[in-house]
Amino acid sequence: MERAALVWRQEAELRAGDEIPLGRARAAGGALAWDVTVRRYARPLGRPRLASGTATIPWDRWRVWASAVEDDPPPIGRQVRVDTSEAGFVGTPCYFAGPVRTLGGGIGNLTGLFVSIADASPAGFTYRLLFGFQTGDLGPVELPADLLARVFGTPAIPWTAVEAATSEETP
Repeated sequence: MERAALVWRQEAELRAGDEIPLGRARAAGGALAWDVTVRRYARPLGRPRLASGTATIPWDRWRVWASAVEDDPPPIGRQVRVDTSEAGFVGTPCYFAGPVRTLGGGIGNLTGLFVSIADASPAGFTYRLLFGFQTGDLGPVELPADLLARVFGTPAIPWTAVEAATSEETP
């Protein structure tokens, strides 16, 4: 294991890249002068600010999405939490999510349905899919997870996220 060390070197002995000069000492007119213009500032490696993925989440993990508005009939769709913690975001990024694609069986993609993102955080977001059905006098109909799985297959949510640089990281 390597350890940090503070050593004095002649300028010609300095191994640039392996060693970082903190300054230069010079004797001038009987006095010692410290010159910091040779100092190199090390910065941490930049981390990615763009990430994307596909979250494959079975219908039985989706929860009912009911409207918060009193006049809207619940339920109005399904929602699920998408985990993006592996992207390593520090701040809350701007998330973009596409329509649900389906894998394995079913009738294909759930296109044309309203999609929204809520509760965004550095670790993820809530993906909401509007597809509550009205049946006239019977009111809203909630589709059970097993029926959704048979009809649409396993849902896969494509997402992309972009995190803005913070003022502390800007040189």
